Amino acid sequence: MTSAIPTWLITGTSNGFGLALAQHVLTAGHNLISLSRHVEPHPSFAGIVSSSTFSPKRSLHHLRHDLSTNDETVLKSLITSFLRSHSEINIDVLVNNAAITVFAPIETILTSTVHEVMTVNFYSPLWMIQACLPNMRASHNSSPKVIVNISSTQGLCQDPSELAYDASKHALEALSGVLVKEVSPFNIRVINANLGSFRTAFATSGDRAKAARAPPAVEGSTESGREDSIWKAPYDDPEHPATARVNMVKKYANVPNAAKGDPSKGAAILFDAVMCREGSEANEALEKQMVNAGTGQTKGGTLERLLIGSDGWPKIRGQVELLRTQIESCESVAKLSNADDVRQ
Repeated sequence: MTSAIPTWLITGTSNGFGLALAQHVLTAGHNLISLSRHVEPHPSFAGIVSSSTFSPKRSLHHLRHDLSTNDETVLKSLITSFLRSHSEINIDVLVNNAAITVFAPIETILTSTVHEVMTVNFYSPLWMIQACLPNMRASHNSSPKVIVNISSTQGLCQDPSELAYDASKHALEALSGVLVKEVSPFNIRVINANLGSFRTAFATSGDRAKAARAPPAVEGSTESGREDSIWKAPYDDPEHPATARVNMVKKYANVPNAAKGDPSKGAAILFDAVMCREGSEANEALEKQMVNAGTGQTKGGTLERLLIGSDGWPKIRGQVELLRTQIESCESVAKLSNADDVRQ
């Protein structure tokens, strides 16, 4: 590979947003290392790579791994072994995209389910970063180095029935925030992308068996005098927030065009942000963030955030405004616990 052509490593490339981004990367003439649970890369990749539009040819490598496997040694060995056997490769852009979700109330969700979601959505990105950083730090090619964590509207908001997913994305937000402070001295940027709803099959992945157990009976009560449906499934009431949330998500999965987001357009936005494409709205948004953060026009040193999806933007803004109100109301309360010798 030549240093002039960036190399991307993207997880979760078999469908959805990851597939759209991988296709965009290859079409742009960049190199791709795809990672998914499937033996072969997506069939569309071969056609893009074999096209004669670009010269020199892009290179495509595919790694197979099931990120729900809770074994960091296996995943890290996969990456390090690949890089060792391909010493000519420098990873320029790492995109942690793979994710799963489940839907279950807190009272009934299985601990094993929470562990599985956290493994795919949080621990695997952590392990990928740990495995790739030595290669990215040691690289001396001309391509910018960027780590992208694909978060969600739920990374900043919370919804009933989505404890596992929300917790994993909140943890990913923390990972991004800490990471940028640690890698900016190495000229590595960190982008956190909060996605809204897109026209993918992601929503259907949450309807998985054994995600929850039956809710326990209330101590000291009996089934007598209760409606059977309420006793057996107290969260099945269509008016309950947990059930209402599940029904809304199912609508996205089952009703054509219910979701507003086009994965191809979302992938193009992220691509422009990573490559700092002049004149793109994504790049202008990040430059505005840098100015507001007091860092001038130079990216790096501050977490860069992209909100991709028109339905997610107002929801996140509402959450931010609520948090601002809560924090400002406690300004005087926060000082009440100071010791007597502390100046107010």
